[in-house]
Amino acid sequence: MNITDYLIALIELEENASRLYLTFSSLIKEDYNFWWGLSNEELNHSAILKTGIQFAKINKLPHITTENLEDVRKLNKQFDGIIEDFEKNPNRQKAFEIALEIESSAGESHYQEFMDTQSDDKVVQILQKLNKEDDDHYNRIKKYYGENIL
Repeated sequence: MNITDYLIALIELEENASRLYLTFSSLIKEDYNFWWGLSNEELNHSAILKTGIQFAKINKLPHITTENLEDVRKLNKQFDGIIEDFEKNPNRQKAFEIALEIESSAGESHYQEFMDTQSDDKVVQILQKLNKEDDDHYNRIKKYYGENIL
């Protein structure tokens, strides 16, 4: 397994999360802006990871653990069903429960960990700067959920 395969799986995860949050935004009107914003941030994460592939091709990407690739692939395969089930029975609280589960998944948590790691590596610093505005979805979702739902 190489780093490019892992990054491709993570890109798919980010794009799937974006699709899910876009579904939430269209079906849960009172949280439209929140979910729409997160959907766009997930697309930004995807773009950052696509940049990472370019750095990996020239061996300029530092080591990233790829041990959970199968977990990421398995989660990616579940998104169509998750979205389909949610569309049949949209529920505001369920949207937050699903999002928190996704954001605590192996791929999303490794992405966040990588973005939070202090590094002297210039490539990592560039990627982290690009990501700065979209930081830590899990905690933002949890905070919004606590303030607006519970």
